[in-house]
Amino acid sequence: DGYIRLDAVFDELSNIINYHSESIGKGAKYLLDIGRTWFVIGWHIRIYDHAKLLENITMKTWGHDLSAAFCSRNVTMKSGDKALVDADSLWAVYDMKRGMLTKIKDVDTEGYDYCDGLDMEGVDRKMSVNCTTLIGDVTFGRYDIDYNEHVNNMAYLKKAITYIENERAISDIKVVYCKQTKFGETLKLYMDEVEPSVYEMKMTGESEADVRVVMRIEAKERL
Repeated sequence: DGYIRLDAVFDELSNIINYHSESIGKGAKYLLDIGRTWFVIGWHIRIYDHAKLLENITMKTWGHDLSAAFCSRNVTMKSGDKALVDADSLWAVYDMKRGMLTKIKDVDTEGYDYCDGLDMEGVDRKMSVNCTTLIGDVTFGRYDIDYNEHVNNMAYLKKAITYIENERAISDIKVVYCKQTKFGETLKLYMDEVEPSVYEMKMTGESEADVRVVMRIEAKERL
């Protein structure tokens, strides 16, 4: 229909953060060498409008609210002065050798800029959902896997939005990642419409208690 699809928007939200890291010498190779990587806890994404194909867009990203345990990061997407997407994300540092989250150190933050965050609700890392209807199985291909051999955080969202009837109506997405998924695993998708055009979802392992990701997606028509 001449508009950029949401899955492409998700890619760009991740890409600009990766580009920023690469530009200051802290890309994937650097992280693998030091055995420490940034691990995303969740996203809150507001979609105001969709960019058209060949439309010039501007994206910005910056960190805010840095602590010893977590750091938030905003991303904006605009066309001229028109806001298309605002996003906030919550991150922690993962020790790849020990296989656990660890305290944020100077080596993780040097080179990045930090300033005030957007005026929007941040990520609630304790977000819960109330969905019980089993929709079916979800599998991930090799192209969904990150350099750390786990499913890319945006791959879950790409799968989820395929179950929303009107993708263009999606205006608000909240997602929290609970446990990593490895290549070859099959997940179970649960989904319920908890309010008109508001959907809660979760993906689990074989056991419903083995929750990997929870999501809340609003798909209300814009006025």
